[in-house]
Amino acid sequence: AKKWRGKEENTPGGLCDAAGGTLFINNIEHMSPQVQLRLNHVLHTGEFYRDNSTEILQSDVRFIAASTHDLTSSKFQHSFSRDLLYHIMVNSLQIPSLRDRPDDIPLLAQHFLEEENLRNNKKLTGITPEFLEILKQYYFPGNLQELRKLVLSAVAACTDRQVGIEDISPYSRERITLGSFTSTFEPRPLRGFIREQVGETVKYCGGDLKEAARLLEISVELVQEYQADD
Repeated sequence: AKKWRGKEENTPGGLCDAAGGTLFINNIEHMSPQVQLRLNHVLHTGEFYRDNSTEILQSDVRFIAASTHDLTSSKFQHSFSRDLLYHIMVNSLQIPSLRDRPDDIPLLAQHFLEEENLRNNKKLTGITPEFLEILKQYYFPGNLQELRKLVLSAVAACTDRQVGIEDISPYSRERITLGSFTSTFEPRPLRGFIREQVGETVKYCGGDLKEAARLLEISVELVQEYQADD
C-alpha cells in the first residue's frame, strides 16, 4: 500500500502518485487519528508536505472515501474526526446493503464467477437457480465481500459446469440455508471446516499457496498452518 507521504525524498507517496486524478480511500473508518488530521488539512487547504521536509506542496487530487459503517453514529464519536466527517459528508451517497437489494445478488454473483473464470482460465457457465435462490434469501451480514468469498470458494470446489450449493463447505451451507440442511449436516469442529476449505482452494490453485491465500484473503502463513493439519 502507498504511504500518505514518503519518508524518503524519492518516495512519491499516494498523494503525489494520484496528482491530477483520484485517490480512493476504502474503509476510511480504520484511518488513524493522525492521518485523519492530515487528510482534513489537505481537504481544507489543498496543501501537504512530506516527512523530513519543510517544502509545502499543492494537492490536485479528488478524494473518494468509502465505509461500511455509519460514521455519524455514536460508535465513532471519539474515534473519527468530526471535522473530517462534516467535510466528507457534504457530498455523500448511501448505497443500500446487499440484503436490501436481493435482485442484485444474481448479477453480482455471476460477475464474481466470470472474474474467476478469466483469472484461472475456467469455463463455468453459471450458477444453479437453486443456489441463486438461497443466496437471495440470505441476510449477508458481511455484505458484498461475503458474497464474493462464497462464490469464489464454490468456484474453487466446482467440478461441474455450473456452481451449486453443494460446492461450498458444509459450514457455509448450513449457515446460509438457515437450517434447511440441518437433518443431513454432521457437526464437526470449526477448524475442520476451515481446513477443508483451505485444502480445496490449494488444490484448485495447483498447490500455489500464495494464490490460495489471495483467494481466501488470508496470509500465506495461515494457509501453511492449515495445510500442516492434514
